[in-house]
Amino acid sequence: MYGWMTRHLKGIGDGSPTPEPKLNRKIGSCEGLAEEFRPRTHISLPQYARQLAGEAMKKQVEPVHPEHWESEANGGWRT
Repeated sequence: MYGWMTRHLKGIGDGSPTPEPKLNRKIGSCEGLAEEFRPRTHISLPQYARQLAGEAMKKQVEPVHPEHWESEANGGWRT
């Protein structure tokens, strides 16, 4: 892809593939704050998603009456 883009957008080269640059990253280097500088209330995106999913699961109620099953099929009684 790099070769094609370079050829057709920059007018350089023949469009053949070019190797991607080597990345030298340390674990944790992409994070905005180092672990020792993060506030205690900071949570990562996966932790936040898990928290939201847990809250959503607590709100889920299994239908117990036939009317609930029917109304859920027609648009949902849980909304």
